[in-house]
Amino acid sequence: MSARLNVSIIIFSLLLLAAFLPADAGAQEGETPPVRTPEQTDALVQKIIDSMSVEQRVGQLFLATFQGNDTGPNSDIARLIRDLHVGGVVLTTWNGNISNEGDVAVQTLQLNNDLQTYAFRDLDQPVVLPDGNLNPAIARGGAPGLPLFIALNQEGDGLPYTTLINGFSPLPNNLAIGAAWNPDFARKMGEIVGRELSAVGVNMLLGPSLDVLDNPRPELKGYAGSRTFGGDAYWVSKMGQAYIAGVHAGSDGMLATVAKHFPGQGASDRRPDQEVATVQKPLPALEQVELAPFRAVTEEASSPEAVTDVMMTSHVRYKGFQENPRQLTPPISLAPELQTIMDGFTTWRGQGGVLLSDALGVRALKRYYLAYEPDRFPHRRVAQEAFLAGNDLLFLAEFDKDGIWDQQFANMVDVIGYFKQKYEEDPAFRARVDESLARIIHLKLKLYPQLSWQATQRTPDELPDILNQGLDDVTAVARSANTLIYPGVTELADRLPSAPLLSERILIFTDDRPLRECPDCPSQPAIPVTTMEERILHLYGPEASDQVNPDNIDSAGFSELNALLLQQSDPAQVPPEQALSQERITELNGLIHDAEWIIFNMLDVDKETHPNSAALKRFLDQRADILRDKKLIVFSFNAPYFLSDTEIGKLTAYYGLYSKTDPFIETAVRTLFRELQPEGSLPVSVTGVNYNLTRVLEPDPNRPFPLQLLLPDPETGEPRPIDPQLGVIDLQVGDAIIVQAGPVLDHNGHVAPDGTLVEFIFLDQQAGVELPRRQATTVNGMAFTQLVIERAGTFHISATAGEGAHAEA
Repeated sequence: MSARLNVSIIIFSLLLLAAFLPADAGAQEGETPPVRTPEQTDALVQKIIDSMSVEQRVGQLFLATFQGNDTGPNSDIARLIRDLHVGGVVLTTWNGNISNEGDVAVQTLQLNNDLQTYAFRDLDQPVVLPDGNLNPAIARGGAPGLPLFIALNQEGDGLPYTTLINGFSPLPNNLAIGAAWNPDFARKMGEIVGRELSAVGVNMLLGPSLDVLDNPRPELKGYAGSRTFGGDAYWVSKMGQAYIAGVHAGSDGMLATVAKHFPGQGASDRRPDQEVATVQKPLPALEQVELAPFRAVTEEASSPEAVTDVMMTSHVRYKGFQENPRQLTPPISLAPELQTIMDGFTTWRGQGGVLLSDALGVRALKRYYLAYEPDRFPHRRVAQEAFLAGNDLLFLAEFDKDGIWDQQFANMVDVIGYFKQKYEEDPAFRARVDESLARIIHLKLKLYPQLSWQATQRTPDELPDILNQGLDDVTAVARSANTLIYPGVTELADRLPSAPLLSERILIFTDDRPLRECPDCPSQPAIPVTTMEERILHLYGPEASDQVNPDNIDSAGFSELNALLLQQSDPAQVPPEQALSQERITELNGLIHDAEWIIFNMLDVDKETHPNSAALKRFLDQRADILRDKKLIVFSFNAPYFLSDTEIGKLTAYYGLYSKTDPFIETAVRTLFRELQPEGSLPVSVTGVNYNLTRVLEPDPNRPFPLQLLLPDPETGEPRPIDPQLGVIDLQVGDAIIVQAGPVLDHNGHVAPDGTLVEFIFLDQQAGVELPRRQATTVNGMAFTQLVIERAGTFHISATAGEGAHAEA
């Protein structure tokens, strides 16, 4: 049977003990966490709510940021937790909570231990006792002792979207994971994140991003870049499910995930954190693309592990949302229209799914509100509208008009007081608070079943065995994601018959844009200028295979290259502090002239924020006179769609690595020297090489797929394959036969997305009559239909998928 397809921690006496208790001290030795029925959990949640004061109930709705790492009794963060009962905090390097200098893991662990101790105050026993009753201290009206949510970003790829770097695994970004086209890699990366973050006391991950970049537009400010798994909703869904399941498994269920940016901002027309972006799609179109990954980790999750705990709402506006092409919603995170979308997530919400607003003081939101009230930031209105839109948790960050911490803190205190007043005066508001509070407590019980202070504490003893153990898995992702974008494999062999020779000169230009982890921190290059040179010499220099002469390799940054080109074409554009000396200009021109190989390590092209990022494009435009006899190699360590077809046509080879951490740099070097061959495929459309992802994911007419017949097992009734060696199968009138087609593969050799249409054709060869055709859609590459034998005869069965594709049995 065959088939063929044609298609600074301040530790004082109160906290000293807390910092170094074992993580499982919340239960007696050998005691397992309690297992409760949903009804028991609901009853327990209500008991806890009934025991709480108004201040305690309202405070739980807020996820706050704070400045510095002072946790002393008079610190702002102590007041927010101890006195105002905020439900959680968000840690950032930008606010100085954490520094990636020194032992960041122990620093973070101690900070989190201290913060959690404030949440429990003097309560030295679990809130929920082993018999399921509340601690008597709570019943007498004491502090509820609810653990804090401690959240941060850990998206991978180093700065700016990774908080904990030094001493932690060099995680890839989402796009690199997507380019490997293997959900197992997504799960492994999630497991690493889960293990490492939970080990230092973090219990909420602000991720993963489930945006779908179905139409990359690098000319706009709104590109999602390398923070998305890709441009196809099906594959973003698969990767998101696997990643979230990995986080939960790696943390033993003690790290909540926050899927963002709901309901999807991949099609936004600008950067949503800088300006309120707009997505011009009606709701039915959103449901097909943007909303699909969020359904995949809520209503349609592949397993309980793959269900996200929280979704973060985005500050994006939608035009034509309800079929009126002129209607423009407010930012959806603050809009009544959010409830219309949430109607499709009732099961997840009913099971305790939490909605978290995006940061309520980001520049985009300030601009939106200041257009109406230019003299002040209406913090009460912003928080209230976000809450009434449907968010359970409100993310208070940058929460003032001018970026002054004292005013931000005052606004936080004021808005919490305002919510307390509303709770006491407005029954509808009170009911809404209690509804959100129940979801929040449900989640905290899920993370800490006994709500014990001891369970929140971490010890540094095991950190060396947990942290920075993911290098091999990250390297596997790097090698699987590594993509030859241009030219094809055959043409590349003609263009580059060998790796660089010992006698050949190599010049490396690297995007060295300055990045900072905090406003007062020294800048550091996104990729240090000599990183690739050092890796080449380590692997292929005199102390290794001796393929490269150190005297024949030089490195410079995009900053110098851009200054060189501008000083020769438009000197007025060069800032005085970036101007090159005449000696350096002569030296660089000489290096360019003499080099046989010129390698460019590029990131994204963002001329406004990082003017030097355009150096490669400027070089290809201005120096066409010297390109003919040189081998020009580009390694993209970010999104791969920033070069035009004209620019790409001037290159010898163009590779996509997607992420800039060390394993990806090394993979690029090994690829340059022919030790590795690219294995990955582009996860987004790239117009510069005429790569349309939608077309690529259709069934490949040159890849055969099997067609299998199945009959019920006489004993079990379960379908079982018919031995293909039988050739002709004898069946009786009335028998039912199951026809299985697949796996159907796309043009990259991966399983075609779910929903791919397969048409089954049944031909009665004796009568020369075709029976009615049947259609089915694939799930995990497989499609099924059933044929009931209605008369005697010989039947020929075939199936088609895609344009002109077919399989026969």
